Amino acid sequence: MTSALAHIVAPCSVTGAGPRPRSNRVGRHYPRSIVRVRSTSAPEEHVETHAEIDAASWHGLPVFSWLKETGNVDSHEMFRAFNVGIGMIVIVGATRAESIAQILHKNGEKMHIIGQVTENNTAERVKISNGDKLW
Repeated sequence: MTSALAHIVAPCSVTGAGPRPRSNRVGRHYPRSIVRVRSTSAPEEHVETHAEIDAASWHGLPVFSWLKETGNVDSHEMFRAFNVGIGMIVIVGATRAESIAQILHKNGEKMHIIGQVTENNTAERVKISNGDKLW
């Protein structure tokens, strides 16, 4: 697994505790925080990024359906306030995603490829598709 670790661009713990200064904890605003990842090809340059997340790529936990329904919370707020079943995000280069996924799976980690981070070419920094499929 050591060789896989060399290809990780950004590991981010997704918690409900809020963002932490100078750390990799993404916190309750995690979709927006993903786009803060710096380019590995030119880390000294600030490149605006865009995250595309497909919520149909993982299974939501029943507690989030209950929270959404009981609290009458809209999907946008659910993604903003809760981790909705994603405990850690590991950002890797696109050419390495499948091989890293296989290594993590072989080492007992439950994982899903949930989206991609690209250079930002729109005003929308984060796009979450299929959000209602989690509930």
